This record gives sequence, structure tokens and C-alpha cells, in this order.
Amino acid sequence: MKLRTIVPVLLGVTVTTLIFLSCQHQPYVLPADQRTGDPNICFERDILPIFATNCSKSGCHMGNGGEGDNWTFTTYDNIIRKGIVYGNPAASKIYQVIAHTAGPQMPPKSEPALTQAQVDLISRWIATGAVNGTNCPSACDTTIYTYSGAVQPIMATYCTGCHYNGAQDVGNIRLDDYSRVKLAAGDSAKFLGSIRHTPGYVAMPQSGVQLSDCQVTQIERWIKNGMQND
Repeated sequence: MKLRTIVPVLLGVTVTTLIFLSCQHQPYVLPADQRTGDPNICFERDILPIFATNCSKSGCHMGNGGEGDNWTFTTYDNIIRKGIVYGNPAASKIYQVIAHTAGPQMPPKSEPALTQAQVDLISRWIATGAVNGTNCPSACDTTIYTYSGAVQPIMATYCTGCHYNGAQDVGNIRLDDYSRVKLAAGDSAKFLGSIRHTPGYVAMPQSGVQLSDCQVTQIERWIKNGMQND
């Protein structure tokens, strides 16, 4: 090929490359003044417990020197610091790994995945601005203390990310079904001491999230009522 032919070809490649590079866009980010949040979602009440029970545990994203310390999921600031694109769940690394759309599956395949409802909740939270809601109004009602109406949802939200069939580092305590919860709660002083974070007991959950007084009361009343499968 003659030089006068090569030059236009090279110039064409260069121009094409520049055009291609100029079309690479940054992910859409919701403007700060539009990050109003979903009124039905509160970070402290709804989002943080999901990360606390499924991600911030021994050896994972807990900030205690474990394998997962590149991401620490114990506080709002740490969660936002990496992996969240305001208003754009699809571009958010955290959403990608929990929804299994990209990157490694999280929690790891050896552990229970988040439920679809939990994934959808986190998606809505990110889409509306990933707002840091605290001092949230509580729907907790101390007059409700059945296993199905109170205790099981609390266990699912705060406990079974660690205490499930297959977990290796939680004292051989499982809280993923009625019979196992009843067995653990049978030692009521230890069980209640842990969830109240009473000095001298192992505080549960471990990742800085604590059950509300109302939730502790629900569990206490369920125990006093005979720990029925109701």
C-alpha cells in the first residue's frame, strides 16, 4: 500500500477512535436537590439491618481486619463511600453484586442470598437518592408478640444472615426456623441479655445495629407466653 493511501487510513482509525472515546459517558447521578428519598424507606430502620445481618459479620465487611474490609458495611458513610451511585441502582456496585447482575455474587454462594424483597428495597433506596434516614418512625407494636407476626420477622431481618444452616462462626446457634429459635430462647437469660446488649453477654446483632426496645419487648413477651409457634 502506498504512503498516500496509508495516511488517510491511519487518520480514519484515529478519528474513529476519538469519536468512540468521546461517546463514553459517566453513569447518571441523581442531582443532590432531587435526592428526596422514598417516604416509606428509612435507612436506619430498613436498609442498615439488611447489610448488618448479611454483610457486616465476622470475616466479612465489618471493619475488624477481616477478608471483606475493602468494603465496610457498618455505617451509612462507609456504605455510601464505595459502590453507590445516587439515583442509579444499575450502576451501583453494591446493587450489582447483590442482584447478581455483575461482579462476584454477594453474599457468597456458600451463604443465603438476599431475598428479592430485600434487593428491591435497596434498589428503591438507591433510586430515590440513598438518603440517610435516622430516628425513623417505628411500626413496631408491643401488643403483637406472636412468632409469625413479630419474632420470625425480627430473626429474618437481624439474625439469620449469621445464624443459619451452614454458618461456621456463630456458636452453633441457628435462628432460621421456629424450632431453632425456641431452642436458643429456652435459655432466656442469655438470649435476652444478648439482644439487650447487657454487659456480660455477647451483644447481638454484633455489627453495631441494636434491636429497639419495642422489638426486645416483643421477644420477651413471646418467651413469657410459652414460645408458641403462633
